[in-house]
Amino acid sequence: MSNPVPRSRARVQSRAEGAGWMGVGPYLLTLLRVAGRPMLGRAAPLWVGVAAPAAVLFGPNGMDPAELLALAAGSWRIRLALWGGWLVAALPAAVAVMDARHSAYLRWLPAPRWWTGLGVGALLVALQGPWALLWGAGVGPGAALASALLAAAWHALFALSPRGRGEAAARLVGLAAVAVAVGLGIPAVAVGLAGGLGLVVVIPAAWARAPEHRPRGALLPRLSGPAAGLAQSYLVALVRTRPGLVVRTGLITALGAIVTGLIGAVNEMPGAELAVYSAGVAIVTLGAGLGGLVGPVAEAETALGWLLDSVDTRPEVRRWARCLALGAVGLALGLGHGLIAGWSLAPVDLARVVGAGLALGLGFGFAGGRLGVWAAAGRGSTRASRSGGVDVGGVGGVGGVGGASQVDGGRVVAGTIGAMIACLVLLSVLGEAAVACVAAAGVVIAGGTR
Repeated sequence: MSNPVPRSRARVQSRAEGAGWMGVGPYLLTLLRVAGRPMLGRAAPLWVGVAAPAAVLFGPNGMDPAELLALAAGSWRIRLALWGGWLVAALPAAVAVMDARHSAYLRWLPAPRWWTGLGVGALLVALQGPWALLWGAGVGPGAALASALLAAAWHALFALSPRGRGEAAARLVGLAAVAVAVGLGIPAVAVGLAGGLGLVVVIPAAWARAPEHRPRGALLPRLSGPAAGLAQSYLVALVRTRPGLVVRTGLITALGAIVTGLIGAVNEMPGAELAVYSAGVAIVTLGAGLGGLVGPVAEAETALGWLLDSVDTRPEVRRWARCLALGAVGLALGLGHGLIAGWSLAPVDLARVVGAGLALGLGFGFAGGRLGVWAAAGRGSTRASRSGGVDVGGVGGVGGVGGASQVDGGRVVAGTIGAMIACLVLLSVLGEAAVACVAAAGVVIAGGTR
């Protein structure tokens, strides 16, 4: 009978028990291989996604990294935008390092805690490679090491599963302390010391508690009303099944907003001019981002089709649920775009930019809900006409019905591009008033009959 214990586990366990510190090598190699595999799966798209815009921004005719970091040194808003963007973008890959599904047996080996801290810390610091490269090219190796250590410590603290309210409060204070330190512009030496100390303290606890799967409360309270509740179900399914798409959509929106804010600051645009320019950029980024979410939201409805059919959900409810789901995403993206793009403006002008982003996000989101209906009709599905425009056949046999989403991708692309062109033309003619027209048109389109 074959030994069910993996040879790597048996080798590491024998070395750890019989040879003491001599087993650190096999243990670390196994840990890096087991925990590093899921991290690389999520980090590779991030690194490629960061490299593409960085090549344009820091190209031969672009900005020098030292110039960007000099701007960040003089503005707490730029520092928070840079740090917040990187920490959030790299968070899925950092959490994957602590994933216990592939490395549970490593946690039961009689290995010293510093072995684990060394291996996991090396993975988290390696994840910060592009971030450290920016600081190294712009400031120096000391700043690169300090920024990588602090970012790795923040990711480890975020991945820590607290026990009790006291630890939860301490964890929240630690996460907020990083934001305060970034906002105040703490020197690199203090940042590096804080990050190194955080790694030493947090990593062993975060690694040991990863197998604990305790039920967590819902992120949002359950909404009342059939359409609102169904829209929330679509959003939950979207986040669970397409987290990468959601993150990429947010990154594209943030990148457009960052470029808008930088151009406005360099050219010293007045508030009214920057508001119109920001609206033009938002039309492109929000329109493309929300257009890419039309299909996944329709797929979320497809997966729930058997249940919606069994309770005889009306087509109007399904249509409004799609519009509300995309509208909520549009409002979130529009708010982020406005806050980032208008970071250098006075409060009144900042409110104008934020309001324009919210209006555009709402209009594109509501129109996207009806765009899914029109795209589904392009497939000629008979079930689509009974369900408000989207085929509700189960995916992969769910509910005993085969089939997949009947949304026509070509119609989605054509509708999205047509809407963006129309909005840009309207913006060039009416100026800021076009933003209100887009929001009103989205609401009218969402409430129209099939």
